[in-house]
Amino acid sequence: MGMGMGMGGGFAIHGSFVTPKQGGDYQTIDTQRGTVTGVSATSITVKSVDGFTASYTVSSTTLVHAQRDGIASVKTGDEVGVTAIESGSEKKAVSIVDTTQLGGSHGWSGGGKAASPAPTSTA
Repeated sequence: MGMGMGMGGGFAIHGSFVTPKQGGDYQTIDTQRGTVTGVSATSITVKSVDGFTASYTVSSTTLVHAQRDGIASVKTGDEVGVTAIESGSEKKAVSIVDTTQLGGSHGWSGGGKAASPAPTSTA
């Protein structure tokens, strides 16, 4: 489920595919690469180079690969890759990779920050 999937030597811009769901049944996975046209603590809207635009729900379980502030680091105009799971008419972001904040990287080598910071202990 990475953003590096592509055919014909290029990267996919956006698309959907169906995978088996844990415990049975199936789920639809959406992927999109493009420019952020709107972002908040609870949603992100992305427009791809071909004009396709979609909005995704961001939650505390969304992994945001950006700078240290997670989703708060993502800005309008940044280039991102989003992986989401469709749930009815809602698209729930599972992963957001901000390639602008990561210095133009087309992927990530691990880590990521949940959309909402978890409490930490200094002990």
